Amino acid sequence: MSPEVFDFLNGITNSEDNNSLSVSSVRDILKINLQNKEYTVLKTINGIDVTVINGLSFYKNRLIGHESSKASVFCLNENSNEIVKHEVPDTKDEFDSSTTGEVGNGYFYFIVNSQIQALFLR
Repeated sequence: MSPEVFDFLNGITNSEDNNSLSVSSVRDILKINLQNKEYTVLKTINGIDVTVINGLSFYKNRLIGHESSKASVFCLNENSNEIVKHEVPDTKDEFDSSTTGEVGNGYFYFIVNSQIQALFLR
């Protein structure tokens, strides 16, 4: 697949070993090898949906997806080339706007309501 087919590249995060980047698009999550600049599309099993991710964080072979209505955890296989499990640790009524967050000191810190909508109300 040519890079031109990947629209709205949004979330980006590096792997713990700093050898690759994961980048979300409206269709897939790409894994980019930083040594040879080649990319692959992360495979998914059982219909796991990765199409609505606004941002990404990487922690212990997991991708944490920041989404408008939830924060999701995508567990990777041992080669980090396939998403094998999807978990939703948090989703509630207050998730009404784009979330944003990052991993620090072993925790995922995130803002549920980023107030991005206020930008459009001016």
